[in-house]
Amino acid sequence: MKEPNNSSVDTGSDSTVKQHPGNTNRRLNGAKKPGFFIITVFLLITIAALLYLGSIIYRTNLLRNKIHLIWSSKNYTYDRDLGFAPKPGTSSDIYGVPVCYDDEGFRIPEGAGLNTPKKRPLVLALGDSFTYGDMCPAENTFPHIAGKKLNGTTLNAGGCSYGLSQMLLLAKKLIPEYKPDYVLAQYSPWLAERSMTPFGTDTFCILTNPYFAKSGNGGIFIYPVVFKSKIFDLPLKKYVENPGKNGWLSFLINVGIPLYTAEDINMLKYNIARFTGKIPAPYSDRDKIVKYTYEEMEKLCEQNGSKLVIVMLGAYSIAIRPDELPRPELKILKGLNGPVLVDAITPLYGRLGEKSGEAYRKEYCSWVDNPPRCVDEHPNKLAHEIIAEKIVKTITGVKEP
Repeated sequence: MKEPNNSSVDTGSDSTVKQHPGNTNRRLNGAKKPGFFIITVFLLITIAALLYLGSIIYRTNLLRNKIHLIWSSKNYTYDRDLGFAPKPGTSSDIYGVPVCYDDEGFRIPEGAGLNTPKKRPLVLALGDSFTYGDMCPAENTFPHIAGKKLNGTTLNAGGCSYGLSQMLLLAKKLIPEYKPDYVLAQYSPWLAERSMTPFGTDTFCILTNPYFAKSGNGGIFIYPVVFKSKIFDLPLKKYVENPGKNGWLSFLINVGIPLYTAEDINMLKYNIARFTGKIPAPYSDRDKIVKYTYEEMEKLCEQNGSKLVIVMLGAYSIAIRPDELPRPELKILKGLNGPVLVDAITPLYGRLGEKSGEAYRKEYCSWVDNPPRCVDEHPNKLAHEIIAEKIVKTITGVKEP
């Protein structure tokens, strides 16, 4: 008779089948893996979010500390063609200097009518903050002084941080519309550089502007702004006018977070579009940009009975003598047949006792306090007067003594 197999059946009170301890550990480890993965992902996302928030807080602090310098919050607004432009009919006070615009967006002296009748000769001025007259009242800027000396009306369309692309777009719009007698077009070395990038020169936020790009046949064209700058949608005015009244947290929530998240998203989209070729690369030949811009202005002036006057301007740290300007660009400007070329640099430099950049800076920049400190390096009132005198003498054919 066969003996029962006692190893396979337990007839005792505990009838549970015994399991190997390794099986239990494997099941526990398997259950832990999804939870560990979720926790790890959550921690990584949290760390990334905190680091990103930290970068926003850092940029917001920089912005808030310089909020009084942000001109875009007062007189400027988004413009789909130029990137940013003056708000017609507005006025403000920047460092005690009145800044006013008429109903057509031209800079005017404080107290002047918003729609004052224009008498000829009309003097249209195109350029950047040198032409606009940063830190100078409108009546002390060279476009206004030149217009007054010519017994005419000045249309000052100079804009802070503008480059050649914006100047040419304004020329295409304003010259046919107003048919000015004279078009004062600024030339400075940095104007071409500003138009070789889609982004402006503001250091606290991203400002977009039109830029020169290469067409399919190798020519040059102006590509429009790649996205709208968020800064113009934000309530900056109350923080500029009452920085102490509105607290840091309010500024972070209402300005910092919406500004920098929008900028980062827009820049991501832009970089993807550039990588895929949907947005063209900026044109890299500055000599050709200079030639193209002033030749196009010359054509516009010829078609509308205007005289193009190219005003050469420099800064103490960039150029104080004509021979310090880029030689190829000077050759291009001198090779144009129609325009009058005004060297407004030599008379500024020539009247200095000490021929140096520091002497130029002391004489022609804006200084306050005692001991003196420089608060702005744009041309001051004296510099504008000298520039205007040179322009008028050149236009009218008055020879230097």
